[in-house]
Amino acid sequence: MSLDRRIAVIRAGFAGDADTARAALGDVDEMVRVSALRALSRASSLDDATLAAALVDTSAEVRRAAVELASRHTVPLVDRLRDDDV
Repeated sequence: MSLDRRIAVIRAGFAGDADTARAALGDVDEMVRVSALRALSRASSLDDATLAAALVDTSAEVRRAAVELASRHTVPLVDRLRDDDV
């Protein structure tokens, strides 16, 4: 169940378990991927390459979370903000 995966990822972020959070970036459920991004940020393990990949995710929710988190990083956003479904 995706809720169980999402809870596990959220817990990983609070525990500083970046490996578990990073593994969830490829989950089929967009909210698990959003939780993974936030967990990596919480664990101080969110890098620019991961954010850049999230900015072009197929899910608008993932892209929205990436933009919010990118404010604390050096990822250039201007060219990536052209998004028709957000």
